[in-house]
Amino acid sequence: MVIDIHGHYTTEPQALLSFRDKQLAGLADPMRKPATNELGITDEQLVQSVQPQLKLQKERGSDLTIFSPRAAGMAHHVGTEATGIEWSRMSNDLIHRICTLLPDNFAPVGQLPQHPGVSPKNCIPELERLAGLGFVGINLNPDPAGGYWTDPPLTDKWWYPLYEKLGELEMTAMIHVTSSCNPAFHYTGAHYINGDTTAFMQLIQGNLFKDFPTLKFVIPHGGGAVPFHWGRYRGLAQEMKKPLLKDHLLKNVFFPRGEYFVRLRDARRGEGRRSRDRAQLRRHQALCRQARPQRGGQGKDIRGQRPPGLSPPGQTTEEKSMSASMRVLDIPKRPDARLVAELGKMVTPHLSDSMERLYACGPQLRPMHKEGKLAGPAFTVKTATGDNLLVHRALDTARPGDVIVVDAGGFLDNAIIGELMMSRAKQRGVAGIVIWGAIRDSAEIGAGSYPVFAAGVTHRGDADGLVAVPQESAERILASAKSILEKETASMKQILAGTVDRSWVDKALKEKGYKLP
Repeated sequence: MVIDIHGHYTTEPQALLSFRDKQLAGLADPMRKPATNELGITDEQLVQSVQPQLKLQKERGSDLTIFSPRAAGMAHHVGTEATGIEWSRMSNDLIHRICTLLPDNFAPVGQLPQHPGVSPKNCIPELERLAGLGFVGINLNPDPAGGYWTDPPLTDKWWYPLYEKLGELEMTAMIHVTSSCNPAFHYTGAHYINGDTTAFMQLIQGNLFKDFPTLKFVIPHGGGAVPFHWGRYRGLAQEMKKPLLKDHLLKNVFFPRGEYFVRLRDARRGEGRRSRDRAQLRRHQALCRQARPQRGGQGKDIRGQRPPGLSPPGQTTEEKSMSASMRVLDIPKRPDARLVAELGKMVTPHLSDSMERLYACGPQLRPMHKEGKLAGPAFTVKTATGDNLLVHRALDTARPGDVIVVDAGGFLDNAIIGELMMSRAKQRGVAGIVIWGAIRDSAEIGAGSYPVFAAGVTHRGDADGLVAVPQESAERILASAKSILEKETASMKQILAGTVDRSWVDKALKEKGYKLP
């Protein structure tokens, strides 16, 4: 039996695409939102829509296609989490209907309602629904930000609730990014291959399958660059003191290698290849022969240089296995305090004009406070969207007079700080906060003179925000809200008194694998 494990529904009826257009248009103009989720697509139309796939099955001699929604159409970075949930459900329902109508030709794989900065555990309800419908797996996007990689690596505990549920349901995940919103990466020519290769490297760096020994991943597109650079990845694993890759990953990670081996076979035969292509193939083969632990260790790098990514001499094993981004560092060189004070007396237009207007911040960053100037050394924080753990660490380690500057990707769905964190910063003498992202508690921040600049205010958790409370859960939600109010009131008293316990911040960072000074 021949199974095509990587098929997408790329011939959807126009009714689905029209709904998507209206759904996204409705975010800007509610009047354009579709009036109903009923697409009106008949079974006959669905069967007709997959005739191209059935034709390819017959021509290529395959028996079954593992079938999932169009990859580029998943578009997890588009819209909101709510629209993503609705879109995923509708796309998955069509896959289910097709696989029910043609069970001998198609087996269903689902799309998850992932969204940048939103915990993967929010996808569990849809995952459980898919399991109940008989889906055999799901597509897992390691980069919901669409080419900007703002979420933690696949080995981070951020993903663990989803992995636990996949293991419980005995479902497989195919690693698959969606369309790219980063103009630097063509979505199929670069972003797809980058996603496959980056995911494999993340798995090498971690020990995910020690915690989830039965978890199964498929990396499509021939495994990205992995098969062509196998010697590189084997050598990197050795350098990091990891087990042999066959023991470390290959019991849990699988590649649909047909495309790779077809190309390799054709290159060996010289079919349609020029001599320089065969020379390139020989270089690939030489690289793959580099690291042979069975022959006494890593071979010499034939290019005369250490492959990119290998650790410099003198690093500990812990440092070698740690991403460069998982570090907490102080400002390397602080400016003279007198110079900062003098700059603080200037107005921003004069400073901007003096720098040829090259370093002014964008118009999206605007003051959220009532009044008050801001000047100080930038204490920078790069964080995943909606994740403020590193900002808590900055509040504890920034020096009086520093300005905490947070790059949260510009996403506005989740707040990075609110009144409590602002009060903590003020109490520690931090000069102000700048956030390329969202805040909450805008009324409290806006009424004061403590400098806070941000790209916007989230609709979640703000005094002026809007939420819908389900009637059947109203009493429970009211009790929970009162409990949160009591805790925040107590926290504010502790902050003002200087008695708040902040040990949880370092503990949480260490559990995530960060190196602290």
